[in-house]
Amino acid sequence: HDPLMSGGAPLPLGGMMDEPAAQKAVNVWLNAWHDPVANIKAFSQLMDLADVNGDGDYKLIIADLTKKLKVYKGTSLVSEHVLLDVPVGLTSYYMDTATPSIPVVAVASGPFIFIYRGMRPFHKFTVPPLHVDPQENEIWLDLQADKLEPTKAREILKAAKDKGATLTSRSLDLIALHDGNRIHDYVMLHRSQPLASQTSITYLTSIKKCKDDDNAVSCLVFGTESSQLMILEPNATTVLRKLVLRSPPSFIVASGLYDVEYRLIVACRNNAIYIVKNGEVTSTLIELESQAVGLVRIDKMIHVGCMDQAIHSYQVRGRKTFSIYMPSPIIAMELMHHTVSNSKALLVALMNGELRLYHDKNLVNIVQLDPSSNIANIVPIHSSLPSTGNEEIAGNVLSGMRFGHFGRETGALVVCFSGGSLQCKILSRASSNLGQLPVLVGPAPESEIPLKVPKKTKLYMEQTHRERESAIDMHRVFQRELYKLRLQTARSFFKVINDGQGPLSFTAGASLRLTAQVQGIGPVFKLKMQMENTGKRILQNLVITFIFSHELYRIHTPVLHVPVLVPELSYKLEAVVECIQAENGGAEPIRAIVSPANSSLPLVAAIITMPIPEVPFEM
Repeated sequence: HDPLMSGGAPLPLGGMMDEPAAQKAVNVWLNAWHDPVANIKAFSQLMDLADVNGDGDYKLIIADLTKKLKVYKGTSLVSEHVLLDVPVGLTSYYMDTATPSIPVVAVASGPFIFIYRGMRPFHKFTVPPLHVDPQENEIWLDLQADKLEPTKAREILKAAKDKGATLTSRSLDLIALHDGNRIHDYVMLHRSQPLASQTSITYLTSIKKCKDDDNAVSCLVFGTESSQLMILEPNATTVLRKLVLRSPPSFIVASGLYDVEYRLIVACRNNAIYIVKNGEVTSTLIELESQAVGLVRIDKMIHVGCMDQAIHSYQVRGRKTFSIYMPSPIIAMELMHHTVSNSKALLVALMNGELRLYHDKNLVNIVQLDPSSNIANIVPIHSSLPSTGNEEIAGNVLSGMRFGHFGRETGALVVCFSGGSLQCKILSRASSNLGQLPVLVGPAPESEIPLKVPKKTKLYMEQTHRERESAIDMHRVFQRELYKLRLQTARSFFKVINDGQGPLSFTAGASLRLTAQVQGIGPVFKLKMQMENTGKRILQNLVITFIFSHELYRIHTPVLHVPVLVPELSYKLEAVVECIQAENGGAEPIRAIVSPANSSLPLVAAIITMPIPEVPFEM
């Protein structure tokens, strides 16, 4: 094939590129191959590049959403395998040290992981079933023995669900039925089957076990819908490690060696990123403002793309370093690691068709992807427009991409689109060292406009002379006022702590977080509170006391008892507040104070702002 040079260094923001930068500008991408009728339906986590035959010729492996496993060699589809269910993840790894070294392909689908060796079915791993609630199991045993009526069993299961019990899908389907005949038929159909609760896999990746070589033995890592995180043996038969998170994982990035030291960076659906170090969930918690759509780790930096059109970068310990805001929603993110030059960069695909290349936090290249053509247009950076929400056109949105070895090429980028087309681009030799690419973002045009400095007046000269003569006295006055301000601040802070109005705990060894929410329009309100022990030790025998105006409100339980608070668990409490003077339209804040039962020293306090109650109409 005859690659077309398509990428390039766009113009810097604010004007034309200067002469030295123009001489350094190089083409980044070469278009190598385009198949508009490939009919591919896949995302980034369903694509991989691997040497499945051990001959040094890397193949493109795609787990299609149409339940097909496709293998491409160069520009040709060489094999196609039928999958039993819709895939959710795909990765290749080395299972053993046999010669020749041939990786296996793992495809996650539902609760199963199908492993292919030599692109032939080799092994199937099933995720261990979840624990079944004893009460639920007893109810189905009674139904099987005709000791319980189906309608009565449905009422008991519904009551257990309302109390917070985790039920199986069979019981949830039974609760959703309302017709008596349908309930009876459903029970007769399923009561003889063993009761089991099965979860599904959400994300799949791998981690090196004991060596950091390209063909080293690795272990599979995956997350489940039940918020579990599991690490398997290299032969994918037993579970080495199992952790439970607070939310199902959406993205997992593994680094290090399992037998030495490793880290798992997990982005979950609760807008949080957890870091697992050597099998234990660390105290580092990264809270995001919106859902994560991509997660990439480059050395000691964590880059996460969010639905708010921004990429936020954090250190491994959770400290935020910078944010990059995009002109359009982010579709996919990919680590661009060129093994020959040992350089790393970040690839970001946007909904408006742009493919952006970042080295550290510097933008070094932008190309406009066109799924209907083999040419990627150069996009000057000043032409990137904000998103209008109408960029998504059928067949014109990137759905997945993967960078790595393809064929004999060490820097290939494979891109698939929602319309089914498939493209392959090659990193040009001149731009293989990503650290030497010129930065596109230049100074803003406003920086080139000279400032209008006013002329020096007589008053300015007199003021300058006075400052020179009285510099020591002015500095002493400034220091004296600064010390007074610090003293007043310290006294106010001490008074806040002494009165129990501090927002956080100040008792040694204790750390609490208390949030409150008011529900209702009045005159009866419901206070919904959530307590969380953010410390490392268990707190016992606590009370929550409400301080309020007795002339305006009536609280049925003014004192709530909390027997125990386990670290890293959230506890929900409720209190009913009645406004006894709703017709006057008044409202005052209510203060909630948490303190030990045997002490008057508060641990944490919260001020709840009450709304003005609605006056009930009498018909």
